[in-house]
Amino acid sequence: TTRDGESWIGRIMDDDVGSVTLLLSSGQTMKVNRADIAYRRPCQVSLMPEGLQRSLTRKEFRDLVAYLGSLR
Repeated sequence: TTRDGESWIGRIMDDDVGSVTLLLSSGQTMKVNRADIAYRRPCQVSLMPEGLQRSLTRKEFRDLVAYLGSLR
């Protein structure tokens, strides 16, 4: 949450002295100046959409799991 009240949820891609870069669920990145951050905490829920597996074919779901596993 920034000092002006905006909130962002994303994966921290870069956390340096002057800024934090987030990867948002839309796939876009956002850089936030550290001086503008009022509060930050780990997200308590997954960024993966609820029920995603029900909208995918078996092959698409297997491909997704294989891709996510390759990121380790």
